[in-house]
Amino acid sequence: KIQNLKSKIATVLLSSLVATGLVLTARSLGVLQPLELWAFDRLLQLRPKEAPDDRLLIVTIDESEVQAQAAQGGRGSLSDQTLDRLLKELERHRPRVIGIDVYRDFAVSSRYPDLAAQLRRNQRLVAICKSSDAIADPTGIAPPPEVPESRVGFSDFLEDGDGVLRRQILKLDPDPASPCTTPYAFNARLAVQYLEPMGIRPESTSEGNLKLDQTVFQWLTERMGGYQGIDAGGNQIMLNYRSLSSPGAIAPQVSLTQVLQGKVRSQAIQDRIVLVGVIASSSGDVWITPYGTGTANEVPGVLIQAHMTSQILSAVLDRRSLIWVWNWAGEALWIGLWSLAGGLSMLWVQTNPSALARSRLFQGVIGVTAIAILTGLSGALLGQGGWIPLVPAGIALGIAGSITIYLNDQIRSKS
Repeated sequence: KIQNLKSKIATVLLSSLVATGLVLTARSLGVLQPLELWAFDRLLQLRPKEAPDDRLLIVTIDESEVQAQAAQGGRGSLSDQTLDRLLKELERHRPRVIGIDVYRDFAVSSRYPDLAAQLRRNQRLVAICKSSDAIADPTGIAPPPEVPESRVGFSDFLEDGDGVLRRQILKLDPDPASPCTTPYAFNARLAVQYLEPMGIRPESTSEGNLKLDQTVFQWLTERMGGYQGIDAGGNQIMLNYRSLSSPGAIAPQVSLTQVLQGKVRSQAIQDRIVLVGVIASSSGDVWITPYGTGTANEVPGVLIQAHMTSQILSAVLDRRSLIWVWNWAGEALWIGLWSLAGGLSMLWVQTNPSALARSRLFQGVIGVTAIAILTGLSGALLGQGGWIPLVPAGIALGIAGSITIYLNDQIRSKS
């Protein structure tokens, strides 16, 4: 009996080693990445809901407002006349930062000298440009000529292969030939400008990571968590979306028309980051998030910028966790432990004297229970920012359990 038990334990260890090795190999080759990203998205949706970030106010420009400006001879989504009126109205209420998430690669008309002066001198105002990209956009988009580079941020987003936006670029080395040469992202500019009056200024760690106060923004590498061999160019972090009923509920919103008509309370603007952007789908600035695919779930870029800005502020001021992962050894150990659990659980089932316990149905119940526990632990940790290997651990558990059952059946048939 002792010899038989030793053989069975040996099969569990062998099963666990084989399962762990197979899963780690498949993972390193990127085979599991689509499944891991899918599971990551599902767990994000299951997190407890958070309150909107009221440090921000979003001024939306819808289709009718874009068309109204075009009818008046305006150029772009914000005509000179409208932008001039908008900035004057906002300035009355003393916002801390004004972010114009609208491309304006043309000079202000000579008919609006006050607007040109405002763009040049208003230290609260941040504008955007778009970096050139050899594949996606070889041209790029220049910033407003009047706004100095110190108040310009690039608007570039980075989609994964499935079209979902899960990462955030904070900084990159711009192409000198690009019309957009700022090294900092628009959302990073907004957050840093908001934090400066509090005495919080950006620093760089010895590893080159951005540090704001006590918060270090650890750059993504080519292999991190479920990502295997991604393009980690620039300084990227995971985008830890605020958990809301929908991505669009990130912050209070008012329309451009409401602001121009003076219908927005001063308290809603004062000392806040005011983000101005187009929400009309015709703009093409819409994105897919982990909260759902399809046209109905696409999110306007200005709301994505709000999530990114909110993530930075919340990490620094509220100690809200950024997305973190274990190192390779920690993830391998986690996967190995779950493969061992799969083998041991099937060994226990097979050595149980009860016929019911040895049935395939009971084995299935044990497997489903183990997966439920693994999923619950993964979801709880992701609520604290931890992205741990859910899919690899679950697959390893199943493989190890199946191998254990097979090998022990072979031993039983020979004895």
